Amino acid sequence: MIAAKAIDTPWPMTYHSFFPIFEGGIKNALLLRRSCATTNLERRLIEYPSRMSQAPQTTILGKLPSFTALQTQEDLTLLSLMSTLWRHKWIMLFSVVIFIILGGYYAFGVADSKYASITTLTLQPRNEQLIDIEKVISGVSPNEETINTELQVIKSRALLEKLIEKIDLISDPEFNTRLRQDKSFSAGQLRRTISTVLTDLFSDSPIREERDEAARRRMMMIETVDELKRAITTDYLRDTYIYHIRVTTGNPTKSERLANALADVYIQDQIDQKFIATERAITWLADRVAELSIELEEKQDLAESMRAQLDLVNTDALEIANRRARSLRTQLENAQADLARLVAQREALNQANASISPEDLALQLNDPFLDRLLSGLNDNDAQALELFENRVEELRSSLDTDILRTEQKIAALRPSLVQVEAEMATQSDDLLAFQQLERDLQSTRSLYETFLNRLKEASVQRGLQQADSRVLSAATPGLPVAPRRTRILLLSGVLGLMFGAGIVSLRQFKRRGVRTAEDLETLTGLSVLGQIPKMPIRKRMDLLPYLENKPASAAAEAIRNLRTSLMLNNIDTPPQLIMSTSAVPGEGKTTHSITLARNLANLDKRVLLMEGDLRRLNFHMYFGTSRDASGLVATLSGDSPLEEVITRHDGSNLDLLTGGLTTSNPVDIFASEGFATLLRTLRTQYDYIIIDTPPLLAVPDALVIGQYVDAVLISVAWDKTPREQIIQALRKLETVNIQPAGLVLSMIDPKGMRRYGYYSYYDTYNSPYHKN
Repeated sequence: MIAAKAIDTPWPMTYHSFFPIFEGGIKNALLLRRSCATTNLERRLIEYPSRMSQAPQTTILGKLPSFTALQTQEDLTLLSLMSTLWRHKWIMLFSVVIFIILGGYYAFGVADSKYASITTLTLQPRNEQLIDIEKVISGVSPNEETINTELQVIKSRALLEKLIEKIDLISDPEFNTRLRQDKSFSAGQLRRTISTVLTDLFSDSPIREERDEAARRRMMMIETVDELKRAITTDYLRDTYIYHIRVTTGNPTKSERLANALADVYIQDQIDQKFIATERAITWLADRVAELSIELEEKQDLAESMRAQLDLVNTDALEIANRRARSLRTQLENAQADLARLVAQREALNQANASISPEDLALQLNDPFLDRLLSGLNDNDAQALELFENRVEELRSSLDTDILRTEQKIAALRPSLVQVEAEMATQSDDLLAFQQLERDLQSTRSLYETFLNRLKEASVQRGLQQADSRVLSAATPGLPVAPRRTRILLLSGVLGLMFGAGIVSLRQFKRRGVRTAEDLETLTGLSVLGQIPKMPIRKRMDLLPYLENKPASAAAEAIRNLRTSLMLNNIDTPPQLIMSTSAVPGEGKTTHSITLARNLANLDKRVLLMEGDLRRLNFHMYFGTSRDASGLVATLSGDSPLEEVITRHDGSNLDLLTGGLTTSNPVDIFASEGFATLLRTLRTQYDYIIIDTPPLLAVPDALVIGQYVDAVLISVAWDKTPREQIIQALRKLETVNIQPAGLVLSMIDPKGMRRYGYYSYYDTYNSPYHKN
C-alpha cells in the first residue's frame, strides 16, 4: 500500500521527498537485512519496468532544483561552533597544557621574585608650636591637592637621591644596572635595549658622554634613581590623611629597609625644609630689623631737631594768628565798603546840583540842617538859599575828606593782612611737616617692634621644628607579589584555550571538503542518494572478496541503500543506463560502479559493467583481467565482435566490458555514431548498464557519455573534495543540459565522523547488525 501511494504521488520522487514516507518501512527493513536478499517491495520496484523497450525512454533532467543559485557558504551558528570546539577538545587540551608548561617555566624559572613592603604615614595638617609663628612659617593645608603633591614629593628625584646616598644603592646591582651580569634573556634587559634604540633613533638631545669620573657617577645616579622610582609606588586612602609608601624589590628584607628608610628620609626632608625656611626667615628678619633700627634712629633725630625749631609754634599760636588775620580781613572789607559808599555819594552829589530840586537833594544827602533850610526856600528867602548852597559845599568837602581817610586806611590794612597770612602759612606748613614726621616715626617704631618680636619667635622656634607627617605603621618584611604564579598559570591556560580554539576555528574555516549529506545537499541543491563508508581493504583486488565475505557490512548495506534510492528517484521510469562519475580523481566512482553493478546483478538481473575511462583502464586491478585485453575500443573499431569482448565475471554474476587500449582520442570515440548504436544494442540485451567514466573536471569524456544515459551519479569524497570543484563539476553538466540524478558521499571515515561529532547520523555503521 505504501508503494502504491508513492507511485501515485504527482510530484517528482527524490530521495528526501520520498524518504519520510518510507522511513518506518523501507529503511528499517533494509537495515535489518543481513544478507544480499531483497525485500518484496524492492523486487516489485525493480521488476516494474523489465525493459526500456516496454516504456518510452526518458531522463530526469529538470526534475531537481537548478543549481545556478547554489549556496557556497555554511552558516556558522553558536551551537555548531561549540560542537566543533568540543570535537577538537584534545587539540585545545594539548594547547592548554603547552601554554601552562610555558607559563610555569616563566613563573618558576625565568621571572624574578618580587617582594613588597608598605609603610603607612599620616599627614598632620597643623603642628602644635610653643610660639605662634604661623605667620612666619605656615604648615600644609589638609586638601586633596596637598596630599597628591606630597605623594609626588616622595618620588621626587632629590628625595630618592638622598635615599640612594643614605643606603648606598649605587652598589646594589638591582638598582645599578651597570653592576648586573648579562643574561641570555631578561625582560628588563630587553626593555632597556629597546629604550636605548628608540632614544638613538628619535631623540633630538645629544647622547650623554661619560668623559670623566664625575660625569660617570652622575649618570649612574640618574640610572639608579630611575630604577628605584620604578620600584616605588604611592597611594592614599580617600577621605583620610593616610597614605602609603610601597617598595618592591627582589628581597623581602631589602623592601622593608627601603620602605622605612624612604619614610625617614621624607620626614627628615620635611624638617630640613622647615629648618631652612626658618633660617631664611630669621636671616631676612634680622636684616630687616637692622634696617628699621637705623631708619628709626634717623627719624628720631630729625624729629628732635624740628621740635627744637618749632618750640614757639604750636596750635594755640597758629589759632591766634588766624584770629588776627580774620580781624584784619574784616577791617579791610569794611573800609572798602565805606570807600565805595562815599565815592557813590560824591558822584551822586556832583551829578545832582543842576538836575534835581533842592528837596530831592536834601532827601538824597539826608542832612537835618538842609531839611530845616527847605522851609526858607519855599518862602523865596535869599539868605536861606545861600545857606543851603553853603551847606551843600560843606558836605561835598566832608565827603572828599572821608574818601581820602578811608583810602589811607585801606592802604595800611592790606600789607598787614598779607604779612599775617604769610606768617600763618609758614607756621602751618612747619607744623604739618612735624606731625607727618611724628606719624612716620611712630609707624617705623611699630614695624620695628613687630619684626623684632618675629625675629625673637623665629629664633626660639629654630630648634623646635616638627614634620607635617609621621609614620603611622612601619614596614615589615616584604610579601611576595610577583610573579603571581597562580594567575600566570591560569592566564596561560586561558591563552592556551584561546590559542587552541583559534587553531580549531582556523582549521574549520579553511576546511574545503564536505562531511555530511545535509552539507552536501545545502551546497548543491541535489539529493544525496547514498553515503558509502570507507571499506577496510588495502588493494583494489580485495574489493569483491570483501563484499562477498561481508554481505552484512556497513559498506554493503550502504550500497543497497544507494541502489534503492536510485530506483526510487524516478519511480515511473527507473534508469537503465547509469553513469558513475566524479569531479576529480580518487573519489570512489569506480568502486561505486562495481559495487552497484554487483548489487543489481545479485537481483537476478542482467547487468553490464562498462569501463568508460579509456585513459586509465583500472578494471583489471579489480577483476584480475589483462589491461591489454580487447574491449570497447575493439568492438567500436570492428576488430572484435561484441560477444567476444564481453566477459562474464562468475563471482559477481555480471558481464564486464573493459575499455581496451587505443591511440585515438576517447572523446571522439564516445561521440561517434558507433558508440550510440552500441548503447542502443546493449539496452535491448541488459536490464542495467553501469558505465564508469573519467572525472568531469579532468576530461570531457563524461559530458559526452552523459548525453546517452538515464541517470548520472556523482561521487564526492568525504571531507576531501573541495566545494569549489563540486560546484564546477555541476556547472559543467549544466552547460550540456545534463541534470544529475543525485550525489554519493563516498569514502566516509566512521572514526572521523565520531571525531567531528556526527554520531547520530552514522551510528548504524558500528551497530551490531553491521560487522566488518
